[in-house]
Amino acid sequence: MDHEAAYCVPGGTREAFRTRMGLRVDEPRAGGSGNSNDGNTARRAFRSPAEFAACTGVDQELINRVGTVLQAVSCLHRLDIDALSAYCRRTAELYVERYMSTTLHKLLSHSAAVVESCHLPIGMMS
Repeated sequence: MDHEAAYCVPGGTREAFRTRMGLRVDEPRAGGSGNSNDGNTARRAFRSPAEFAACTGVDQELINRVGTVLQAVSCLHRLDIDALSAYCRRTAELYVERYMSTTLHKLLSHSAAVVESCHLPIGMMS
């Protein structure tokens, strides 16, 4: 196994994030107040999609697309619902050979409906 692949084996993901990206992932916070998985960690990970892909073994195009959807639904501008729906559907199609978590399913399958039902852009409500 080469040096690059050694970081990407299952069970080594947490160490890969720390070593390659300087991110603490899935580690308990002091005082029992949750864990290190938060919006700042996610933003930093999605900012470097090639490194994110290397750490997780997930296709970089999928990481790019999920990052784009996350940015779109949290932006301050009105979105083209049809374009968002098509983009989410195409992104979900890239994921067919992997197990899709409930959270990712909700993001990709229901974002357009949620955005459409909101009177204000979602980014204005948080």
